[in-house]
Amino acid sequence: MRFGDNFISSQHPPWATSYIDYIRLKQLIYPLFDLRYAAEESINYIIDSPLTPRHLPDIQTSAEFQKELNNEVQKALLFLLGSLGEIASELSELSEEFITLSANVQLQLSSNELLEQIHALRMKFIDRVGSKLLLLLEFVELNVGAITKIVK
Repeated sequence: MRFGDNFISSQHPPWATSYIDYIRLKQLIYPLFDLRYAAEESINYIIDSPLTPRHLPDIQTSAEFQKELNNEVQKALLFLLGSLGEIASELSELSEEFITLSANVQLQLSSNELLEQIHALRMKFIDRVGSKLLLLLEFVELNVGAITKIVK
């Protein structure tokens, strides 16, 4: 399986527009190194890709390509930072719930009720924070892999 195919199929669909546009960047870099064969080989793939616009800017220098690459990296980084901010908010909410639960301990809830509430809070943490952190880790790994493939 080609990296581009794997890159697209491994993406978390709701975040698809936040990933680095690997295919577009590969098409932009080909002319800089006169890679006509590589460009021709993948032109049908690029045209068929739903995530890649058909119009590509005319990149003449490595500085122009670097600007395009920087824009893509910034897009992914801004998404990552925004997502981490959302996780921080969720952790804050869960922390408040934990404080409330601690107060309930002082009210001497039955041990079964307390265990159920602790378990429910733990499951919320796993569901709301843990799963999102794993998705973000995959997001970072995919984008780092794409950058590595583009510039190698």
